[in-house]
Formats: sequence, C-alpha cells, structure tokens
Amino acid sequence: DTGYASTSTAIPALRNATNHVDVTVSGTTLTVKIAGTQVLTATLGLTTGRLVFSAGTGGATDRHVITNAAITIG
Repeated sequence: DTGYASTSTAIPALRNATNHVDVTVSGTTLTVKIAGTQVLTATLGLTTGRLVFSAGTGGATDRHVITNAAITIG
C-alpha cells in the first residue's frame, strides 16, 4: 500500500511554466484538473484527512510556489 488514494500518469510537463491546478472534493470523490483538463478522479475511503502540498526539487534547482490557494469547507 503506497498510502495514496490514487495516482495518475496523465500529468503533463509542469516545468518552466505557471500551472493552474484545481482540486475538488465532493463527498468522497476527489477530482484534480490541470489547466482545465481532468487528470485524476478517485474515490476516497476516508471522511477525514489532511490537505498536503508537496514538491520535488529536481536536483535543488526547481522552484515551487503556491499562490491564491482557496480552501472551502462545507
């Protein structure tokens, strides 16, 4: 068990660009869109959890910035 609800190989190249990512949870359905294209949908087995942002550095040369995050509960 990887500990992940789901993974995807449909993620486009994200380097050297600003990328708009939408993450939506409705009930137990998780949907992820990148630039308006759905790249992941999964059924979550839990009703509680944590929101986590994670990134790899690509050899300590990449920069990861999250701006305009909007989190709505309820």
